[in-house]
Amino acid sequence: MIGRIYNVLQHLSIDIVFGAVILLHFFSKIYEVSVGWPAYVLLGSSIWLIYTIDHLRDSKVAVSGKRERYVFHARNEQSLKLAIVIVLILSGVCLFFVHQAVLVGGAILVAFSILYAFFQSTFAKLGLKEVYISIVYTLGILVAPIAISQSFDVYSFFLLWILTFLNLIIFSWFEYNDDLIDSFASLATKLGTVKLTRLILVITSIGFALGFLSIGEKSSYSIYLLMVLVVFTLLVFNPTWAKQKSRYRTIGDAVFLLPILFEFL
Repeated sequence: MIGRIYNVLQHLSIDIVFGAVILLHFFSKIYEVSVGWPAYVLLGSSIWLIYTIDHLRDSKVAVSGKRERYVFHARNEQSLKLAIVIVLILSGVCLFFVHQAVLVGGAILVAFSILYAFFQSTFAKLGLKEVYISIVYTLGILVAPIAISQSFDVYSFFLLWILTFLNLIIFSWFEYNDDLIDSFASLATKLGTVKLTRLILVITSIGFALGFLSIGEKSSYSIYLLMVLVVFTLLVFNPTWAKQKSRYRTIGDAVFLLPILFEFL
């Protein structure tokens, strides 16, 4: 029963939304600001919109019809489209309540979500889908803390972008064969598994370097960065185990919930 409920929440990308909200709270504490509830709603809405629109589109073009999340989205297409309209309206309303310093950034975030809806297939064909989503995700989480504090920390930006981009391309790496069967365009299908593996290793190495270099002065998110990089590394070097029951996806998304541990430290 619990497993079934979790699968539904995972298909709906609710775990990803929770991860984004937790990360916003985490970085707000690092920037020592209070962003207010509308910022959390805007962020969660934008992330959910991007992922849901992406999955709805993929569910239409998938050839194999075997991937559970696409079957789920195809079966519930009309309900999800209605939910998209409601979430868009909710996001628009939240713009009237968001902190004034965050207003422009929040509006841009919503615009990015709408832009993705129109040019999703183009981004995918150019191999830019993972890059686009990771940048929007990173900016979505950091725009409120940066706007309110009026400061920009380069380490926090690259930390979060590295983790988000790695998360997406590792998923792409694991789903390479499925993407070929379904004729999906992704960074994996554009580069091939050999080149993508090299890219994953290079970015992971850069992440480890950044983490160790900043651990003295910026210990909280440096430790978080290193924890996630270790998890990603274990997944990549244990592909057979990670593919069973899509463990790579469950674990890969769960790492964005880890900052909640720092609440108890």
